[in-house]
Amino acid sequence: MKLTNVEGVVCTASSLCLPERSVDFAFICDTYHHFEYPYKVMRSLWCALRPGGRVVLIDFLRQEGKSPKWVLNHVRAAKEEVKREVELAGFTCTGEEQIRGLINSYFLTFRKQPRRTASGHTADTLNDMKLLMKAALAVLVDVRERAEWDAGHLADAKLVPLSRLKELAHMPEAAKQLEQLLPKEKIIYLHCRSGRRVLVASPILERFGYDVRPLPIGYTDLLKAGFRPVVAKKPAAKQAPAKKTEPKRKAA
Repeated sequence: MKLTNVEGVVCTASSLCLPERSVDFAFICDTYHHFEYPYKVMRSLWCALRPGGRVVLIDFLRQEGKSPKWVLNHVRAAKEEVKREVELAGFTCTGEEQIRGLINSYFLTFRKQPRRTASGHTADTLNDMKLLMKAALAVLVDVRERAEWDAGHLADAKLVPLSRLKELAHMPEAAKQLEQLLPKEKIIYLHCRSGRRVLVASPILERFGYDVRPLPIGYTDLLKAGFRPVVAKKPAAKQAPAKKTEPKRKAA
């Protein structure tokens, strides 16, 4: 077959090796359960899809006591676990199709769009964030100002003040400078003091193609949740100069 509109791309175990924002639609059929690094592969797909891009995922149903033995031994995860993994990679599940004759498989559809609460914050839990950070797929960014950071910050966070982001937003070389500060391929979790400034910072980074997930809680609540602090060292108190004492004079 001499097809002129098909191009083969050899991928790796952790990446699809597709250019950024180069495709509109991805069809994954009976393949997802073979992914050795599902989060990394789906993150690479997220980067390759254009905004609003769609994904169809078909795979075998894995149900204890119902699925054939070969499926239980061969397929790693059940449908709900797969759905959750894809969502954490940056996709919103848009539905499940019921296809006539498709009995032993499921058919899920996803779209590349952020999962947000009514307040505009990420729907991810802190456990989700910890999982993705542990897998080196996400970074935590503190958008407070330098003085606040110096007074105390999280050991796992990186400082990129909101004021700096606002400056960069109007600079012609903003994209290049941001890439030096933040990895484009990773999920960016944002935190501030109370969850307000992250909602201002989020659209700035999204404009440059970042997967931004603003947290609804701030620095103090993250400390309560178990994140390690780096407390500013207080400057050593200056010692008062020693008083000079005159020798006592002997009485004449």
